[in-house]
Amino acid sequence: MAKILKGNPVAGGVAVGPAHLKGYDLEAVALRRVPKAQVDDELNRFRKALEDSRKQLKGLTKTVEKKVSEEDARIFGAHLAYLKDPVFIGDVENLILSERRNVEWAIAKVVSDFDRIFKLVESETLRERAMDLRDVGVRVLRNVEEPDDDAQAPPAPRRYVLVARELSIADMFNLRNERVEGIITETGGITSHAAILARTMGIPTVTGIPDLWSKVEEGARVLVDGSTGQIEVGVNDTRVAEVRQEQKSSKPGKGEPEWVGGEDRTADGTVIEVLATCGNPAEVSQACRYRMDAIGLYRSELPYLVGPEPPAEDSALDHYRGVVDRAEGRLVTFRLLDLDAAVRLPFLFPRREPNPALGIKSIRALRDHPALLREQVRAFLRAGAEGPIRILIPFVSSPEEFAEFRAVIREESRALDQAGVPHVDEVAVGASIELPSAALAARALVRRADFVVLALDNFLMYLFGADRSYERARTLLAERPATFLRAVRKILEVGEGAGCEVTLAGEMIGRAETLAVLVGLGARRLSVSPGAYRPLREHLADLRLADCQRKAVMAMRFEGDSG
Repeated sequence: MAKILKGNPVAGGVAVGPAHLKGYDLEAVALRRVPKAQVDDELNRFRKALEDSRKQLKGLTKTVEKKVSEEDARIFGAHLAYLKDPVFIGDVENLILSERRNVEWAIAKVVSDFDRIFKLVESETLRERAMDLRDVGVRVLRNVEEPDDDAQAPPAPRRYVLVARELSIADMFNLRNERVEGIITETGGITSHAAILARTMGIPTVTGIPDLWSKVEEGARVLVDGSTGQIEVGVNDTRVAEVRQEQKSSKPGKGEPEWVGGEDRTADGTVIEVLATCGNPAEVSQACRYRMDAIGLYRSELPYLVGPEPPAEDSALDHYRGVVDRAEGRLVTFRLLDLDAAVRLPFLFPRREPNPALGIKSIRALRDHPALLREQVRAFLRAGAEGPIRILIPFVSSPEEFAEFRAVIREESRALDQAGVPHVDEVAVGASIELPSAALAARALVRRADFVVLALDNFLMYLFGADRSYERARTLLAERPATFLRAVRKILEVGEGAGCEVTLAGEMIGRAETLAVLVGLGARRLSVSPGAYRPLREHLADLRLADCQRKAVMAMRFEGDSG
């Protein structure tokens, strides 16, 4: 029987393959003293590894540019810069020359020293560079150990599921002609450069699995579901055949997958509108291919995560226009930047914060950077000239705060009018409910907002003060706490009473039992990732409204309730 593991979804899709474990190269390097006569040879090994790494990155840039946007490919430019960095090169060469250390140890020592410094200093700019420098160090180190010799490359690509401790670009793009089908890691954030590339290139990725190496053996057949965060270790031939058939029916081609089309309904005919939650243009195209009703939430952060400076307004506009174009006339709900200081963007978070999730995040940070806020709003409004859009304000804490940001959107719309710049004339503005303070003020919020999105996963986290991305804290949460469900029902009722559309969004919607309870509470509009759409559609088709309502009533009971 397959072993089931659960992690944090980073990049959607499903992959199957043998597990290939890659460890911390930098921590595994042995120290060796080099004889004086061999110091020059050691320096030459380092210089050749640098040159080989530069050639690889230039080649990867050309290859990846065909698959990702120009802004994503810029990630490799930052890595190329490190390969020419005089401080990095000088420190490695000094260890070889003055202390006569082997080149492998010298590289590992310099990168590890930088890593420790970056984690201690206040400069967010330096802290953000730590993972990029580690990636570069690993690449150079592997080039020392494994020269890039095409004659040694295997005749055909090897395909595997990468099992690593950290999410790293150096592991995603290898020295040899290997194919990473899926990625599982112990650590790694959803906004790292590696995560961005994984999503853009469609590599199913799951992170946040503690003690991973004790749970997955080299060569074990592994199934990765990047949409739900579930891993199956040791899947049998029957399960693999099922997955392959599902993938075959979902592959792009002249036609659509056979399962798409028609309304999403329960078994007794209750219509449920299912929208797409997307984070890049490729997911928007996937949603359209599956005939999903609209883009219920587009995470707008991607153009801001690929460089040390924010994109110019026109650059962000190009990205959002591309999203509207790919939506093929479907309504797109653009969410304002929703980031915190853990992402380490110096232009948005100039200083370190002790608790980023409860700090100056999301619209709190945008309030501190009004020019950046207004540029993004203008980019949204201008993209709206190409197709239907609306704007979602995240992390709203009060009706007054929502009104403040709605006023900014109106002001920028009037400014575009006066300048004669094409833009959407009237734009609906919605509030994202994820904070308990917003939930308590839901009645006032729905009177001011054109629509509401209830971000279920975040709302549960903030309601109980338990970080859902941290394994030990996540275990403190019940699967469907009664307090949480009663709050969800109240928000749905308040929205319906005010004639304000309420959409539920979040990963938990994909779990069959949770879906049944949410439908029983009155949810009729859901937003999920395109990769999670097919199983959700199938779960819906098995539900009956009366059964769902009974499950919801039972789930909302507190221990000791009677009747």
